[in-house]
Amino acid sequence: MGLGIAFAGSIAAVAMYFVMTILPSISDNYYDTVESNSDISRMQDKISKTNFRIHSIGAIAGNNTISFNATNIGAEKLWSYEKFHFVVDYDANVGGADTRMTEILSFNNSAKLTGSGSSGQLGCIGECTVVPNGGVIRPDSDILDNNWNDNVGGDNDTILYDEINEEVRNDANYITTDPLTALNPSDIVEVGLTDVNDPQTSDGHIVRYVYRKNTAGGHEIDLQVRLLQGATQIAAFPIHDKIGSSFVLAEHTLSSIQADSITDYSDLRLEFTGLYDSGILAGRSVAISWAEFETPIDLNLDASGGGGASCSSKTISAKEWTIHSIGGDILDPQVFNPSEVAVFCGKLTNPLFNNGNVTISFTTDFGLSKSGTVNSE
Repeated sequence: MGLGIAFAGSIAAVAMYFVMTILPSISDNYYDTVESNSDISRMQDKISKTNFRIHSIGAIAGNNTISFNATNIGAEKLWSYEKFHFVVDYDANVGGADTRMTEILSFNNSAKLTGSGSSGQLGCIGECTVVPNGGVIRPDSDILDNNWNDNVGGDNDTILYDEINEEVRNDANYITTDPLTALNPSDIVEVGLTDVNDPQTSDGHIVRYVYRKNTAGGHEIDLQVRLLQGATQIAAFPIHDKIGSSFVLAEHTLSSIQADSITDYSDLRLEFTGLYDSGILAGRSVAISWAEFETPIDLNLDASGGGGASCSSKTISAKEWTIHSIGGDILDPQVFNPSEVAVFCGKLTNPLFNNGNVTISFTTDFGLSKSGTVNSE
């Protein structure tokens, strides 16, 4: 009996020791793990929301100063500039010889922009103009309508583009073909799109539209969609085969080759062709309720008032870089906020060789890297 009591007491003592010593340690480790996982999740979230685009690279032959614009197209603010990495591969003029060089530039904090600018354009040094290029464009004219109409889904005024150009998709109004049959196998409508300036990039060109068959059953019908510049085809998208009677959103991203083939953003058009597929029952119509063409917004920042960033006002040494200006830097001055555009200046050890290749690589503190290439002029 006494042995059993002693044994039970030993168990209780061990349990108490576990509670008082080991359990707190396990608890601390658990909370440390949870906090660590939380930190990792926050970091991953920041990384996923960080994005920017490099454009308007300036490289003048005989000069050792380079510049480029960047647009913050992500959802995260960028501000830890001293943790960024700026690498330049370039053809240098070394004693008259074309010599390939790679240099890593360090951030010069004392030379960066100093806050508010003039004329309400905060963050700009001297002359500063923000010119938006690109953006979302929508139908604004009827070019060809054939037998397409707005009798059922629209206001029946024979003007078609206004049924499909809402800023926010609305399937309550739409345009339709006449019934498509073996005797009436196709019907084409072409609408012009609003004008926009060239965004100066081949990224982010997306065509969207919403389509359906007007009524279930009956003939099988297809839909062909093309993006045109005038009469020139920019892109023909895969045919929608045997479409259904519920509205469906389609989205197509242009390849860089297709986007680069656009030379006039003021003459873009969308063409919709309804096609009879098969069937011997009642004819059916194609309906389009909404369409748009998204192009990336490029806020071209001209910090010199004459075609590019003037980095001459920045006092930096060779193998250094800094921020010349941030256009419209109203929110959080000196912080590179979403939708803002900034001018970056760097100085190389040697002048650029005439018509030499210059490749810049710019990496944020979160490790997102973008690059761009240009030939010196």
